[in-house]
Amino acid sequence: MINLKPTNLELFLPSGKKIKYLLKRRNRRTIGLKVDHDGLVIHAPILIPRSRIEELIAPKLDWIQEKLSLQLSKKKKINWKTGELIHILGNKVILSLKASKTNSVLQDKDILHVHTNTFWAIKLSLVSRRARQTQFCKIKTYSMSIRIV
Repeated sequence: MINLKPTNLELFLPSGKKIKYLLKRRNRRTIGLKVDHDGLVIHAPILIPRSRIEELIAPKLDWIQEKLSLQLSKKKKINWKTGELIHILGNKVILSLKASKTNSVLQDKDILHVHTNTFWAIKLSLVSRRARQTQFCKIKTYSMSIRIV
């Protein structure tokens, strides 16, 4: 019985290496190969057995390995801090993070402005902690001045 759910599999190369891939069965006539940041995805007709799929993609192994290594070299984790230079759609932009009550992203020439309430919550908690400490100090000072301890 053929599994219609996307399945994570491994393809063993003649060199002994293995390539992990995701097999997605679809109602289609051809086999499709896609290499993206997640790896290799193979779209295949429902009725073709896995052995036949691997047999048909064997001539494409060099291309697959080339594309996978290219994707690996492109994969870079973004350092989310103000002033960081990042690449978006092939363009270099400078990241600008701001605390805000709402989430929004705006691009102004070569600057990407990211307004997020996550930073707002962090900043607010720091402010409220400082405010509580300040208020406590004021109350303590006032109580000492009127001789209530």
